[in-house]
Amino acid sequence: MKSDNLEAFFMQDEQLLTTLEASVRLHLPAATLAYWRQTHQGPPWFKLGPRKVMYRATDVNGWLEEQYQNSGDHTLSAVGA
Repeated sequence: MKSDNLEAFFMQDEQLLTTLEASVRLHLPAATLAYWRQTHQGPPWFKLGPRKVMYRATDVNGWLEEQYQNSGDHTLSAVGA
């Protein structure tokens, strides 16, 4: 990440999520997020230090919205129609 991008990142009041917090937000097991990291799937993540995996809340929400938009028809059919 370029230094200007890094500075902009930290200037935001960005909420960071641990793997457990992201898994709760997504209603998925933490192990699923770990698997997705290994297979280059799921929401963007980064390491804070050598081990701590973190997710930006905006990235998780954006990824979730992409999943919704790519999932097909979102219209509700009228009951009894």
